[in-house]
This record gives sequence, structure tokens and C-alpha cells, in this order.
Amino acid sequence: MARILLVMAGEDYLSLEACVRCAVERASQPRRLSVGLVLRREPTPEENARMAQLPAPRFIVGEDSPWAAAPELWQGETWVMLGTPDMRFARGWDRQLEREADACQKRSSTGAVLTGSLPRTADALRAVFPLAADRFDGAGRLLLQRGQALRYAVASEPAAFISPDFCFAPAAFYREAAESGSQPFWTAFTGRWAVYTLAAPVIDRQGDVLLPLAEAPEDPEARARFARHFGVDFDARTLSAKAREGIWRPDLTAPTRVPLSVRMQEGFRVLDNIASRLTPLVVTARMEDPEADPLDQELARFRRLCGMRNVPLCCYAEGRDFRQIAQVFPGTRPCKARYGLPGVSSVDPEQQGTYARLSRPFLLAAAREQDMRRSHYVWMDFGYLRYPVYDRAAVDWDVVCGDRITIARVPGEGGLPDDSMFCVPEAEVLPLCRDFERLCREARRNRDRLPPAEEVWAWLISTAPERFEVVDLPNPRELFGLTMPGRDEEWGGPR
Repeated sequence: MARILLVMAGEDYLSLEACVRCAVERASQPRRLSVGLVLRREPTPEENARMAQLPAPRFIVGEDSPWAAAPELWQGETWVMLGTPDMRFARGWDRQLEREADACQKRSSTGAVLTGSLPRTADALRAVFPLAADRFDGAGRLLLQRGQALRYAVASEPAAFISPDFCFAPAAFYREAAESGSQPFWTAFTGRWAVYTLAAPVIDRQGDVLLPLAEAPEDPEARARFARHFGVDFDARTLSAKAREGIWRPDLTAPTRVPLSVRMQEGFRVLDNIASRLTPLVVTARMEDPEADPLDQELARFRRLCGMRNVPLCCYAEGRDFRQIAQVFPGTRPCKARYGLPGVSSVDPEQQGTYARLSRPFLLAAAREQDMRRSHYVWMDFGYLRYPVYDRAAVDWDVVCGDRITIARVPGEGGLPDDSMFCVPEAEVLPLCRDFERLCREARRNRDRLPPAEEVWAWLISTAPERFEVVDLPNPRELFGLTMPGRDEEWGGPR
């Protein structure tokens, strides 16, 4: 029976107790666990007595990180898992992690490391996210982001980066990481450890997920090999689409297998939507926007949307992108100038993105003018769907299609509305456009510039809250996830 050392850090034992006890109680074999704690304060006699009830407890006092302390806490365990105090565990989590690590090791023929950005209890999708590349900062450091969610993934997917908050690996990997003194993902790459994003959401987190900065190693040969292998070039500061998604496949999509219970649940929800007489039309557009991701990356996301069962689409495109998009969606329509924000014939290059976002309600109106049979008109960004969606998946429109305008708000983004998706009842489309046009005219008259779209939405919501259904979500681009069934099912591991 392989033993597992659970390592985490906290101010004192009481700050860690809920997490540790959850891990022990929900393990398939609690006796195989050892608990190693890094405490910043010496435990009291009462805390020592409570710790004594844990399986094989040990602790050190100091400011060491769990990564550095793991070798010191280790006493012969096969596996070491790095955790955080806000983790909550599914039943049998230890068995599922070990089984998946063994499967990854067979795939790679080398030592395997499991990692990923774990789902938060407030996330719209219960799935593990790979750590993906976002952009380089002025100092050449790489900022990371959550990549595609591995929802219903068949197996764990290869990864480039390691989460500082969750890592399940052989003890030897932690020894190498402590000895090298470099960031764990560089230790894995130079030591030829195979890193995988965990497919199974067997652990949730209750707090925020803070992503690290990735710094380039000093070894130019290692940087060059990393650039060739993962498409992340620290010298040229360029990123591939695969690096931005965190999925290392040509189609940027991880294979999935959907539980039968979810398929059945979808069928019932489609029937419910028919009974509710919901006939939404999803409108999207690929407009000239310097802030948009590369077209090949956004096309991969758009293909997923096209493959869904009850998502009727109206897609606009302009410029040189039209022909490529039309090959994916033959019903693509030219995006004419009159569809955008009225009264704006030319826009400064630095305001092109602002203009594109302010034009979204008017594109809904253009779609309504061509198809007035719909109960709701839903805006969705062209590259919105950042997680794999299985073929013929269906959604529950009841969640967002109500009597009011539905839009998400992200507290972590300053409480600003997230207009990457919003749903407007048919009767509200034209009034919404009139409000946008009025506020944009006032801003141009007073400031000689277009206002930020978030500012317009925030003002409208604050002055007429009765018109809006505002949904608080922890991350941008998560409103559509609320319409996806099967969010709360238990993951059974790879089949």
C-alpha cells in the first residue's frame, strides 16, 4: 500500500484543521496518509493533543514554503501532495489521484507530476483548469492564466506549468525541486518529469486562486528547448495558441467522455425549454479588435459553439476574417458599418476595442431585425467558449432567459459587469440600444472619447436595477457555464 504525505502551511494548526480532517475522513484508506504541516507559530498543548489524533502527524515551525519543507517532513512515503488550507476533498480522493498518477506514468515512461488550477466552490464549471500562458510583463516574466477547463476529460492532459498550490508527485520530485532552487516547472522540464493537468475534480477550493509569475531560467539552451516543446519563447516573448489554451493538441481540444446521466439530464432540459417557449438566438461577431486573441485560437473555441445542439447562431464577421469563419459556419454574415455604434464613422486605433464592445447591443438589434421570432437575443463573444464542449451538447436556457437583462458581474474585477455574454429579452433590445447610444453621445460630447463599455453597463444597472438580473461569478466568461447540466455530479475517474 503506497503511502501519501499531505503537506501544507498555515499560521497555526487550527487554521489547517478543517482541511486536514476532511482529507483524512474522505480518504479511501486513511491509514496510508501522513500529515506534514509547516506552522508559523509553535502549537499550544491543546493543538498538540488535537494533532496527535491525525495519522502519522509531524510539523516544523518556521517560514519555509511547503515546497522547501517537503523533504524535511518526508519519512519514506511514496507520494507527496502539496495542499492549501481551503481545500475540500471528494470521497476516495487518494485512490483516484494515485490511479491517475500511475496512468500518466505509464503514458510518459518517466516520473509523472499531477497539477492544475483546482475548481472553486463558486465556479460555474466544476473542472480542473491547466495553467496556461497569458502574456509577458515588462520585465520578461510570464503571467499565467487558467486555460481550458478539462470538463469530462477522458484522462489527464500534458501540461507545461505547475500550480504552486496543488501538486501530487513522487517524493523524488520534491527533493529535486528543493535542491534545484528553481521554479518547480523548470525542475520538471530540466529533470524530464512529465507534468499533467489532473482530469478529476476530486478536490475543490473555497478561496481565490492566485497564479504565479513564471521567470525564465538563466540557461539559454533550456529556454530554447522549452520554446520548441511548449511554444513559450521567453527570449522573443511570443506565445503559441496551445500555450494560451494549456492544451497541447492540434485542435486545441481535450478528448471527453460524457456520463450517461448528463446526456439524459440534457434531454429533459431541452424539453423544458420547448415547454417554456424559449427561442433564444445567440449573436456573435469577429470584429477588428486589437485586444482579441489570434484568429486560429478563437476559431477553435467557435467550433465548439457551432457543435452544440440547441444553440441557434447568428455570426457576423468583417474584413479578412470573413472567409475563414464562413468555412466553419456557412451562415456567417458580413458585418456592415451600420450594424455598429450609430454615429461613429471612424475610430482612433486605440479605441477600436472600445468601439467593438460598445457595438454589441446594436449587433443584437441587427440580428433581431433579420429574425424577430426570438424570445431572447444573447450576445456571446466570438472566442467565448474556453472549455471543451462535447458534440451535440445542450444547455438549459431557463437559467439566463428571464424577463430581465441577464449579465454577470465579477467581484474580483472591481465588481464590474462582464459583457462577454449577456441575454436580452426581445422587448428590451431596442431600449438598451437607445440607452447605449445616448450615453456614448454624451461621453463624446463631454470627453471627446467613447466611454468604456463596463462604465456604460455599470451606470445602467445602478440607475435602473429593476431591468437587470446581475449574477455574481468569480471569473469572467463563466455565465454560459451556468446553463451547462451536470455541474454537481461526482467524477468517477478515467474509464
